[in-house]
Amino acid sequence: MKIQRKIFLTICAISMTHSISYAQFNTVSMEKTFYKVEVATASENVDDDNRRGIVSTPETVITEHEARELTPVSIFRLPLDTLLVTSPYGYRIDPFTRKRKMHSGMDFRASSDKVYAMMPGKVLKVGYDKVSGNYITLQHGSITVSYCHLSQVLKNKNEFVTVGEVVGVTGNTGRSTGEHLHLTCKIKDKKVNPMIILDYISNLN
Repeated sequence: MKIQRKIFLTICAISMTHSISYAQFNTVSMEKTFYKVEVATASENVDDDNRRGIVSTPETVITEHEARELTPVSIFRLPLDTLLVTSPYGYRIDPFTRKRKMHSGMDFRASSDKVYAMMPGKVLKVGYDKVSGNYITLQHGSITVSYCHLSQVLKNKNEFVTVGEVVGVTGNTGRSTGEHLHLTCKIKDKKVNPMIILDYISNLN
């Protein structure tokens, strides 16, 4: 509940800032969007799909059309046009070491797809490392979101982004066994399950 409360307060702060900034321009209007995210429960029994970076759990797909029929959240957008979870947050068999290890983010199937800013914010980091590959980290108040294994990063450090703005293109860079988008979320520099944020926002009434 404490994490959810922090998320709620952060989203409220982002919403207020977002509304004030757009109120200064009479020609700009925001269209409401609707989202819901579902994911199968992770299993510790993992098959050979892990060699491709995929946990053996049922896949969940949600399209933009289906999303629009759900709860409106005008300051939030899914990071991809279609979310198909291939590896949820939690313990899994590492596809490289074949040992049980914490997976501190979520993986989504992708194929040279556009990656969108989930909320308005600022580019905190842009870079490359041998694990994440090309990555971009966006800051939304006390929430930070990192998009990893990108083929292209389309924004620069300290740039401001609006909700739904394209910040990169998915790829297969870094420590990856196949193209996908790896999403990592932090609240006050503490890693949290991205599903908490996605699910909480999608269920706001």
